[in-house]
Amino acid sequence: MKLSRMFVLFALVALVACQSRYMTSGKVYMQQSNWEKAQEQFELETQHNPQNGEAYGYLAQAYYELREFGKAGESFERARDAVDAPKKLEQIKLAQHGFAGEHVKRGNALFQNEKFAEAAEEYAIATQIEPGFIDAHKNRAIALLRAGDEDESEQEWKAVLELSQRGDENWVQAHDVFAKLAMQDSAYAEALAHTDSILTVKQADVELLSFKAGLLDAMGREQEALDIYRQILAIDPENVDAWFNLGVIYSKLGMIEEAEDAFVHVVQMVPDDKEAQYNMGVMALNLKRWDMARNAFQKVTELDPENGQAWQNLAICLLNLGDTDGAKAAYEKATTLGVQ
Repeated sequence: MKLSRMFVLFALVALVACQSRYMTSGKVYMQQSNWEKAQEQFELETQHNPQNGEAYGYLAQAYYELREFGKAGESFERARDAVDAPKKLEQIKLAQHGFAGEHVKRGNALFQNEKFAEAAEEYAIATQIEPGFIDAHKNRAIALLRAGDEDESEQEWKAVLELSQRGDENWVQAHDVFAKLAMQDSAYAEALAHTDSILTVKQADVELLSFKAGLLDAMGREQEALDIYRQILAIDPENVDAWFNLGVIYSKLGMIEEAEDAFVHVVQMVPDDKEAQYNMGVMALNLKRWDMARNAFQKVTELDPENGQAWQNLAICLLNLGDTDGAKAAYEKATTLGVQ
């Protein structure tokens, strides 16, 4: 009986002997929730045995409990680099993602309550624990934008872009955000570059093409903008905005008849679009197509009776059509509305 008990004791001692005293002590301190002591022991273990991935994993947990989130993230990364066994590596990844995920959940709850700055702090902790957590970076970027911190948000979007695969949803979203931010700052060339990047994977995206055309127009590159609007209409022939903008570009380029045709398309599709009616009237006026111009300006005055310029243009049309009384009444209306 004594021999049997001694054998068991020896076996246990032998088993413990396979593990360093730092690891043994660290685990004991973990069980006691003495995280400072546990940290000390696991740090000693990693100093003596830098390839001990398990020690880095335990050290990461100790750092986490001590709210040293950056160090926790570094230790998790070191653990992942050092561990070869697939099962153990998966356990470390799950632990890291689990710790980070808790802070993402807290951030989401704060975001829903519109506490954007506080939500950003929780997402920041998640990115410290798991630097490659794309959703945490993206959520933080959005929270920072809502909190009004545009510069810091841009840094997070850069992280999203670096961590994403070309063409995936996060990659596209990051480029789209950068394009919109650049446009707000009138950095049209930068906005165009980001837009073109997205178009390499979404060639037929009408909304994106429209955005690009608007940028080209703002940059004074009307002919290129014109080509983009034609491309949009080849994809979606009934796109009212594209027809309208096509008419605007044609008029800028002095292509009056083409502009008139474009606005005719718009008013046929949307008869109550007063801007399209007005622009069509102007084009017809320039071409001295008095009947068409009169009809357009009459429609505008019905839709917007306070539009003094439309009344004045209507007067010009009526005068050229020989309706002197009608022209006089329209001029008087324009005058009462402040148009001379």
